Amino acid sequence: MAEPHDIAADGAHSKAHREASESPRRVDVSALRCPMTWVRTKLALEELPPGGPLEVMLSDGEMLCNVPRNVAEAGHAVQSLTEVAPGLHLLSVLRRPEPR
Repeated sequence: MAEPHDIAADGAHSKAHREASESPRRVDVSALRCPMTWVRTKLALEELPPGGPLEVMLSDGEMLCNVPRNVAEAGHAVQSLTEVAPGLHLLSVLRRPEPR
């Protein structure tokens, strides 16, 4: 299986690479502060097709509660939240089936 497509906190990404990859898109917001953590996550979700997977890297603190809550409130499906290293967490999300 291919590695997830990484997107820097500044939003830089390769559209061609993302389209060629079948693995989830990944956005790392662990170095950002609220509300930019949700802004970057929301923008990444908007670029996905309905039902598309997204992985969000989060650090401890407000974002660990706020981003999953915002994702759910926006109608997307939170699949899991897993600590992958001390203070670093991976949030797996599926974009909602239809745009609101």
